[in-house]
Amino acid sequence: MSFFKKLFSSSASSSSSPKGEAGGAVRTIRYYTSEAAQPLQELINAEYAAGRKPVVYFTAEWAPPCKLFEKSLKDQRLKDALAEATLIMLDIDTDSEKEGHASAHNVRAVPSFLRLDKDGKLIKRMTGNDWEADTPAKIAPVVRSFVQS
Repeated sequence: MSFFKKLFSSSASSSSSPKGEAGGAVRTIRYYTSEAAQPLQELINAEYAAGRKPVVYFTAEWAPPCKLFEKSLKDQRLKDALAEATLIMLDIDTDSEKEGHASAHNVRAVPSFLRLDKDGKLIKRMTGNDWEADTPAKIAPVVRSFVQS
């Protein structure tokens, strides 16, 4: 059992993210899959070069707040808030076994979001505790501010 599963002691289940939907779907890349065949910093820099704002999203498929956030990605308010961004999704359990980005960036809760610059330095951090409730109406304004800063 990973550090995060022990820390949050939640039950495991699977979740899927909206991806490839027509009409303004949130752009997501699941790191540690064939979608991300390059190191994280190179992927971040490629997103900047393409004119998008990369947001590193630390998630866990067993965490209820992550499931709620990912379900909210189908809502137009979140699609609009993330229109200029790409969510680079890192599963913390896989990450802890492979590269340790969560540990390196002091991630202690999920969901956690990081904006990193082209040199890998932290610009801004956000967690699920930054919004009042796990509803699109409460999440979207916080996410919009995070992406635009």
